[in-house]
Amino acid sequence: MTTARPNSVYQHCSSCARANLPGGLRCVYCGNRFPTKAAKPVVAPAIPAQSKARRGGILGSLAILVAKIKAALVFLKFGSILLTLSTMLVAYKFYAYFYGWKFGLGILLSIFVHEMGHVYVNRAKGLKSSSPIFLPLMGAVIFLKGFPDDPAIQSEAGAGGPVAGAFGALFCLLVGFITHNPFWYGLANFGFLINLFNLTPFPPLDGSHISTVFSPRQWNFALITLLLFVIKFPTPILWGVLIIGFVIRLGIGDNRRYLLAAPEVRTRMTALYIALCIVLSLGFQATVSARFGAYAASSKGTVVVQHAQIRQRNSMANNAPSKFHHPKVDLAIPFVLGGMAVGLWFVVSGVLARAVRRPVLSRILLLPIGILLANAVYLAFMITVPNPTNVEYSMVIMELPMGAAALFYALWSVFHRDNQTAPVSYSELVGRSVLWGTAVSVIMAYAYNNIGILVTPILAITICLVMLRWLPYAMFAGSCLVGADFERAAHYAEIALRHAPPPENERTLITCLAVNYASKNMATACLTEVERARRLPGRSFQDEVCLILEVRSWIYSEQYDKAIVGIENLLKFQSRSTLMAAQVLLANLARYRGWLDDAEARIRMLLTWKSVQALPGATKLKLDLVATLVDSGQLEKAQAEIAALKRASLEASDRRRMNLLEAEIEVALGRVSSALEIIDQLPRQESGLEERFRLARLQDTIRLAEGRTFLEDLASSHPVEAWGKRAARLLLGEEELLSVGEPAISFEF
Repeated sequence: MTTARPNSVYQHCSSCARANLPGGLRCVYCGNRFPTKAAKPVVAPAIPAQSKARRGGILGSLAILVAKIKAALVFLKFGSILLTLSTMLVAYKFYAYFYGWKFGLGILLSIFVHEMGHVYVNRAKGLKSSSPIFLPLMGAVIFLKGFPDDPAIQSEAGAGGPVAGAFGALFCLLVGFITHNPFWYGLANFGFLINLFNLTPFPPLDGSHISTVFSPRQWNFALITLLLFVIKFPTPILWGVLIIGFVIRLGIGDNRRYLLAAPEVRTRMTALYIALCIVLSLGFQATVSARFGAYAASSKGTVVVQHAQIRQRNSMANNAPSKFHHPKVDLAIPFVLGGMAVGLWFVVSGVLARAVRRPVLSRILLLPIGILLANAVYLAFMITVPNPTNVEYSMVIMELPMGAAALFYALWSVFHRDNQTAPVSYSELVGRSVLWGTAVSVIMAYAYNNIGILVTPILAITICLVMLRWLPYAMFAGSCLVGADFERAAHYAEIALRHAPPPENERTLITCLAVNYASKNMATACLTEVERARRLPGRSFQDEVCLILEVRSWIYSEQYDKAIVGIENLLKFQSRSTLMAAQVLLANLARYRGWLDDAEARIRMLLTWKSVQALPGATKLKLDLVATLVDSGQLEKAQAEIAALKRASLEASDRRRMNLLEAEIEVALGRVSSALEIIDQLPRQESGLEERFRLARLQDTIRLAEGRTFLEDLASSHPVEAWGKRAARLLLGEEELLSVGEPAISFEF
């Protein structure tokens, strides 16, 4: 394939002289097998013998002795221990100079406990790391000898330090509670401080390592939970952690590395991160207030108490009623702020129009106009009410933070316009900005314990839903599509399409339908939806997705020549994702053509790629490998792969397919009763054509009458699809196309 990326390594066929992507055992054009290269024996290099005459006499013996002593030191790791002790002494001199010898020693030990938590987890997980190296006034650092590939290990290693530091700070707090000594409160306060600061999700702090297993939903859950906590229990450092985490969450893309960690690990580390933030924040606040109380009882704390009293008097003075209080001024404030808020909505509309390169004038402008008219009616009603309360004012003032949040989202959309993988319509961005503003309003209502101020957000949401009824269903469809729940995504997409979305969103929703049909091996329906999507405006990314779906459909309908041409056109996109998609398509092509040895080789090669392991479809690729092994008669290998899959968490559809393949193995091994038990436990749900064919073939093999009925129905209802054709061939008694040289499964007893 000469149109592939220039940096790729190709396999050239000796028969047709065409270039193939690496990883296969056959030429995709002519089917000729590539010659296998014999492995070269590995020969250990010869070590020349060293004679005693060349050892150098006494000097040589001394050199050997010194080398042995040095090796012993390295073995005992005295070198790293001496480095740790020396840096600890240097750091202690700095801490003692600023805080005194006693408190300086406590700070040093707090940092040491934190770092030893990292060392303990690193050793338990098999990571080679250095001993702690202390940096004066900057804490300490540990260097890893090789970055962990598994994000779960990285996250747990990152959490080891804050967990150990939290226990150390709680121990100091307990001692301070028992002894009432302000020294221990101060030391506990420092421990809570440094460990809470380390939870900031910014490299190279520990929070960035813990958050490597966070999915987008877990990121959102953690940030919202911490926001709701910090509003009621404000801590300056936790506010900093939250703000930086929010910025990091907006700036990073979904690299899907978190999928390499098990779901239970992701949930556990998210809960641990939230618990650490809350406990350390509460501990920090508790030790600050307790330390002031301990200082008040001592002569050294009088200055601190005096400063606290001065701050309290200043706060009371600031909260005193103003002398310039006037009813007309109070009545004008809501009008001014309400006008500013409505003006912000017009600014948001202009910025969003710039984000999608569309004219500003649109019927979406009815949203801010509707809010403006509703507020005018509300204010007119409020003027007639004698002595309006602050709650009534706040209902109008609430629009100001709503508009600010919407403007923030609009600006973010402009800056990330080029990174969007799918086209976004103007109305969709307006609806999402309203949701942002509503979220801010809900948080403010929670902060002020006032549900009444949600009148304006509810009004905005109502107007948005009336004008954009398709938007919630489109958002649900996109969320399900990301989670590889194609059937639910197609269900929500069909509902959204009934409400006439814009062309950009219509193409995305139709693509959801095509993906669902492709997951069920229904080539005709998938090609129909792809043709509908191609007639609508979109971006190159969606053209690539449509081409992938077309190639899959051609494979499912046994149009292999068209599929090969489509793969060649796909490689013209010159991207990493297209190369990976081409390899997956070639593996499917080989499996459908009956070249099972080539399909197995390609799938095993793909499963070694880290980028493939992080995809939601990695499980389906493993199930394809099991199906390939079952069809080629390699039952022991198939059982080993199934045993590995059982240890992982699977979706319901993947578990159904795995159980069906396990039933085929049982029948091939002659254990019909075990296969019948598995078949009876299969969930009754709509499945793809391949699963329907395999189940019908299995039932027909073990002499169940419904198997023959299902085969006839599959052959008559899907005569163009590959599995419908196979059902027809099976009914006629023809043999299936399987790999040359591999034993096929015999279902005869």
